[in-house]
Amino acid sequence: GVLSGRRLLRGGEVSDGGEGQHHSTRGPPRGSSWSRPLGRGAMASTGQRSVYADVEHWVRKTVKEATALAKSCTKPNLKECVRTAKAVGWSCFVLGLFGAVVELFFIPIVRLITGVTVENRALHR
Repeated sequence: GVLSGRRLLRGGEVSDGGEGQHHSTRGPPRGSSWSRPLGRGAMASTGQRSVYADVEHWVRKTVKEATALAKSCTKPNLKECVRTAKAVGWSCFVLGLFGAVVELFFIPIVRLITGVTVENRALHR
């Protein structure tokens, strides 16, 4: 197809119409520092980074981000601690109350479904 006066060639290259003026849309530009091989050991013989290098890069990046996060955090003051403790306490209370209500609601329903009455409850233990 033609895109704004340029022709798309096989392999993702674009032609401006002039001879030898092909620009690749994939990968690094020709002659750039990207295409130059790094020193020995930095790249595997296949041209890909080794698993060790990938793991090392991931560990270094994670440690750097964790350190930055720890430096940016501040210690909470007493007011914030009390507010957090109250919120957690009320949440536990409401959750426990909800669980108790649900349990009390389902006890009679389970007895109706299973047919257990007060008279024959001792037989089902």
